[in-house]
Amino acid sequence: MTQATTKDYWISSTALHIELNALGYPDYVQASCVSGAQILVYVKDIIGYDAGHNYRRWPLQASPTVFNSHTEKYVYAAIPRSLSSAASAWIVFPSEQIDIYGKNANAEQIGDEKYYYIFLQGKITSSGDNGTIARDWDTRCFWGYLSSDEAISAIGTESEWYHYSQTDSIVTFLKKLTMKPGTWFRELFAKAVTIVTGGSIAFEGKAGAISGITNTKTPLDSETDIVTPKYLDDNALSSVHDDEAKGVISFLSGIKFISNNKIHKITPDGIATLKEVVSAAFRSGALGSGFKLGDYNGSGDSYLEVDRLLVRKAAEFVRLVIRELQSVGGEIVLSPAAMKISNVVYFEKGVYLPEYEALPLRYNVYRCYFSQKKGDEEIENQFVEDDLVRCQTFNVKEGVSENVKNRYYWRKVYKVGKDFIDVLADFCDTGSDIPQAGDELVQMGNTTDTARQSVVVLSAYGADAPSLKMYEGVDSYSLENKEVFVLSRQEMFAIADKFRFITRKANGEIESTQSFAELVMSVDGLRTTVNRNKEELDGEIKSTQSQITQTANDIRTEVRRDYSTKKDVNDQIVAVSSSITQTATQIAMKVGYTLAERRNLLVGSLFRKQGEGCFLLRSKIYRTSAHEGANVIFAPDAKAGGAQWGEVANSRNIHVTKDKTYTLAFWARTKSAKVEIMGETIWHSSANDTSRPGGYTGPNGSANLGGVTITPSNGWHLYQKTFTVAANAPYEWISVACLKANASTASQQVYIAHPILIEGTAEDFVCWSASPDDYDYIGGNLLDNTRTFNKSGNLTRMDASVVTNESYNNGCSVIYAYGASKYIEMAQWNVSSIIKKGEDYILSFMAKGSGSIDAYMWSGSNLSIFAEDSERDTTTSNADGGRRFSLTSEWKRYWVHWRSEGTGIPNYVLIRCLQGNKAWVTMPKLEVGATPTDWIEGKSGFVEDSGIAAKLLRTGLDIENGKITATADKFEVRNNSGEVTASVNKDGLLEVGSGVFGGSLVGTSGTFSKLTHVSNANVSISFDQTHVGLLLKGYTINDGSMRVYGDFSVDGEMNVGVQRTEATWVTGSFGALNRVCASISDGLMRVYNGEELFAETRLKTSSNNGITYYNVPCQVDRLHEGFTLVNNFGNGAPIDTFVFKGNSQANLIYNFKLSYTQKITVLHAVDSVKNKIFVPICGKNTELVGGLALQLWKAPRGFASPSMPSVPGQDVFVISRYDNNWA
Repeated sequence: MTQATTKDYWISSTALHIELNALGYPDYVQASCVSGAQILVYVKDIIGYDAGHNYRRWPLQASPTVFNSHTEKYVYAAIPRSLSSAASAWIVFPSEQIDIYGKNANAEQIGDEKYYYIFLQGKITSSGDNGTIARDWDTRCFWGYLSSDEAISAIGTESEWYHYSQTDSIVTFLKKLTMKPGTWFRELFAKAVTIVTGGSIAFEGKAGAISGITNTKTPLDSETDIVTPKYLDDNALSSVHDDEAKGVISFLSGIKFISNNKIHKITPDGIATLKEVVSAAFRSGALGSGFKLGDYNGSGDSYLEVDRLLVRKAAEFVRLVIRELQSVGGEIVLSPAAMKISNVVYFEKGVYLPEYEALPLRYNVYRCYFSQKKGDEEIENQFVEDDLVRCQTFNVKEGVSENVKNRYYWRKVYKVGKDFIDVLADFCDTGSDIPQAGDELVQMGNTTDTARQSVVVLSAYGADAPSLKMYEGVDSYSLENKEVFVLSRQEMFAIADKFRFITRKANGEIESTQSFAELVMSVDGLRTTVNRNKEELDGEIKSTQSQITQTANDIRTEVRRDYSTKKDVNDQIVAVSSSITQTATQIAMKVGYTLAERRNLLVGSLFRKQGEGCFLLRSKIYRTSAHEGANVIFAPDAKAGGAQWGEVANSRNIHVTKDKTYTLAFWARTKSAKVEIMGETIWHSSANDTSRPGGYTGPNGSANLGGVTITPSNGWHLYQKTFTVAANAPYEWISVACLKANASTASQQVYIAHPILIEGTAEDFVCWSASPDDYDYIGGNLLDNTRTFNKSGNLTRMDASVVTNESYNNGCSVIYAYGASKYIEMAQWNVSSIIKKGEDYILSFMAKGSGSIDAYMWSGSNLSIFAEDSERDTTTSNADGGRRFSLTSEWKRYWVHWRSEGTGIPNYVLIRCLQGNKAWVTMPKLEVGATPTDWIEGKSGFVEDSGIAAKLLRTGLDIENGKITATADKFEVRNNSGEVTASVNKDGLLEVGSGVFGGSLVGTSGTFSKLTHVSNANVSISFDQTHVGLLLKGYTINDGSMRVYGDFSVDGEMNVGVQRTEATWVTGSFGALNRVCASISDGLMRVYNGEELFAETRLKTSSNNGITYYNVPCQVDRLHEGFTLVNNFGNGAPIDTFVFKGNSQANLIYNFKLSYTQKITVLHAVDSVKNKIFVPICGKNTELVGGLALQLWKAPRGFASPSMPSVPGQDVFVISRYDNNWA
């Protein structure tokens, strides 16, 4: 780039003034020049001398400027290329560096070709992504060295020591500065301090100095470098968050793990005491993976599950269970093909076989023959090429005890004959054995045919048996992450869009959809919550209340969706039926849909795309500023705007029934100013009538149903109006509009969402729903070759490379780019013949990588491209529609919504990988509309017409890609004897005979009579009906012990005050390691359990005979005494000991609120007292001197004789006293 340097120009330092962040706006600058300001420029061979052989000069001008972007800005003087002396030079602020001709580093013309551009060295910082960060000078302007009379005369004392800028009032020192020892800056404020090489920071009177900041090259013994938190976090193990060490850590005393009061450990001698050892990717069963050594089904038996076991010497089996992987028998596998090998022949590559059409064999293969007859039955070869066949058996015979070895292999079918299959010898799963006669083979996956990649496995033995597991997408020698359904004793797992129970009436109509909208099919998703209220021991436990509440909302379904966009209509689908036909080679499913509770008469209320049932009147579709996840429309003009149904072409009027009531509702939000919103209904004579036979009237009389004024503070406001169609109404058709009214200014803008018109009153309106005539659709793909990325059709540029060893979504090619030294145009499509002005388009694609990529709709004249995307809630309008996406290491779907609003049409859609970044992209799709739909390759979309869906479907089990639905009044599970073992009725009540839960059980209400220990029937918890209480039973009937590990407390209910047990009887020894203790100072009381603070309160005061008392509660009472509980624990705890720590005020009196017969210890822990403390005892205020310890006891009423007056301290006695002195 050819740029002018500081020696090529000169401007007076007082000529130009630039004020950043003018009026408080980061993107606004006030720029001006003094009268007569000029710029002198001489650039050899470009800008020469004038006719008098002097430097050329131009009048200099600057004006207030609003920046068009939030990026960094550079300060240039634009010099007219014309030699006319009347033309002026202007101060301009481009967003990137340009050369003297106005071109950037990529030789793109940025500036006007009528000007030269002189860089004044000034650079202004960015205002942030949202334009809210104050700008500053990154580099200040320099006025140049080119000589002039003023420049020469300006050389003097000012430039000898310092330089003062009139532009920004900054003084720049030109020489080194030092200070006399003993002098200092009283206060020094600096934006940045740079310590030069060899310098340091020292502190007077302190040894040592700081010379820098620690980095990776700093010696470990350095004492002069500061350690930053980032360096410390990178180089030292953390005790507050998860961390990892790059080197070996030695534990000289072993390792101990404590969880739920259970200890597991590894000693220094290497002895490990653990519950179980399991690999990270462990899956139980014959088709599982990984290893496990642990407990067998909670029985106490040890259990080992591995893939291969080698015993070098003897192996003793008390009992040997033989499991064999077969298509029928043993562990059952339902797959498209199976066979038993009768003979095996090995062929080397290069031989000629008749089945290979006179071509030499390319690979070594094992030819596996099978018998074509089984009795009188003909056996057909059901294998196909590219099938994956698996054998897993145990070839042990009766009486054989040595050289026992299981057989396993998983290989690919290369060729299929009438009575044989050829499997590859050298390409197979790791550790695969050689096929032998007698092996049972099952088909388990296919590398190319997706229809043959499903497997169903039933097993009756193993750690998780019995089990039913379904796999899909098996295209390699691995089942990892292929499960879509698991039903076993250990877990229930389903990948589905929905899992619901639907009940029907006797006539087949849908009665209700229960709240099992989402189910977590996992035992760990069930938890038990038992809240013990209050326990009072009086020789026996009198009462306890336990509630187990199980709500359907605690049961959820963990949903994995293959696509992120199929949501707009599907949540209204409430019933599905499915018939399942299972043959030896396939599972065929028929699925039907029904739509229920769709009452909305307005079609297209989701605003997914234009022309979908409604007409947009001076409004546009937005995906950002969404309402509850749905698209909205935005009316930006002063004139009325919104959505309209009917009265215009391509939008039908709505039929209404006479003598019926209707309600129109929609949500609206104003952007920045108050605005009036309204609904309209106007009479029409037919479905397609665009005239107004009744004028501006409708069922409500006037077409206007009434206006409502909303402001920004209202947020989203629900507009709701009801009208009735008269029994003698002249018409039965209306047009409907949801609008903002005409406004005085364009700032009165509004968003509109979720319009709905229903039959019924406002009370009948519960929530928005779609129309019965709305349909789900998949839009056609306007881009060519999005599966293969072959550069043809409208795919005109492809600088990315196609990844040869990776595909996505059943064979879609992946492209890759690495912008090592520049950005890469990954793929570009010509769309000039496709894009229409004002139409909505959405580009979606799958991507992963590091860094960022950009997407553009660009190239053309007079462009204005509206754009918004999936990653931020902002919109832009510019000439290229550019949006940036930050990538992650996982595949993710991104989208950008464009609308061409200028007079020109863009030529291209482009995906660009930025410099220094890496990106993988697949499945790009450009479609009409403002809603991304599932990717398809073709230009023709698909429509699901709701009109063909049956309203009533028979009871059944629906298995669909990503969704399982059971529809029945009663859902039952039976065993092989026909007995019902579990059921769910139409009300959602789950009934089971018994249950074993490995995790926890959660609920909020329920009943039980007895809970017995899992392995000892003499240990139980039950309700004692005789004494109406809780019975804890020990190891024997008479003398069993009750043990409490951890804290034992009886908490009062938080919202009703304190209720403690009335009495605790102990016939044996009783002891406590800690006492509940309270400290008191200046009216603040803190309560401790040992050394742990668990409650505190500010003491309340009362008055008696003109004397103020601080009332000290002798128990923790959250409701009445205002205690704050640190961990929501300890309400109701009695306090044993009170310690006074002194007061800042004198003569404070503390009245203890003792319960009858309660005994406490009171201690003044300050030996030398400055301010006296008093305690009421026997009705008199007694001084608590420093070091004094008292034991106080409150007598029951009537014990004292004569009786004491009813004053603070009544019936309170001192039963022991000692004055400690230690000061």
